[in-house]
Amino acid sequence: MTRVSRLLPALCLLLLACGSDDGGGSAATPTPVPTATPTPNPLAQACVDAGGTVTTRLCCSGQSDFPSTCGIGACGCSPAASRLLPLCECPDGSCWNGTDCAARGS
Repeated sequence: MTRVSRLLPALCLLLLACGSDDGGGSAATPTPVPTATPTPNPLAQACVDAGGTVTTRLCCSGQSDFPSTCGIGACGCSPAASRLLPLCECPDGSCWNGTDCAARGS
């Protein structure tokens, strides 16, 4: 007896057991599961629109998401006083001012 001929009865049983029939001769239609559409963070979108890249970094615990990177201090705390926050990495020569990528020093 070949390997295929030995597996054929098991395959037929599997197909019969897994097949769906509502008794009326037609296959049951699965009910679609609703999926949530993620709402983009407006600051993340503003970062991307300004040419930046959304990343994460340890910043001071008191800071909110997407802190300004134009000044010193938002992400300058010790690791014990920091938490991981989303951050906008702007193109070279610019920094995230809280709403847009801006030239450093402006």
